[in-house]
Amino acid sequence: MKSLDEEMQEVDVHLAQIVAKCAPTLLTCRGIGTQHAAQLLITAAQNME
Repeated sequence: MKSLDEEMQEVDVHLAQIVAKCAPTLLTCRGIGTQHAAQLLITAAQNME
């Protein structure tokens, strides 16, 4: 059985791949990591009008 840490690491890898594919330029901004970039993409998608 996998530990929670191992599962979180796998999810982080997948998230990094998705964010890198969807918004590679965003990841080049200073201070923006995978988690922040993912949250910005989610927020933007929820507020499209």
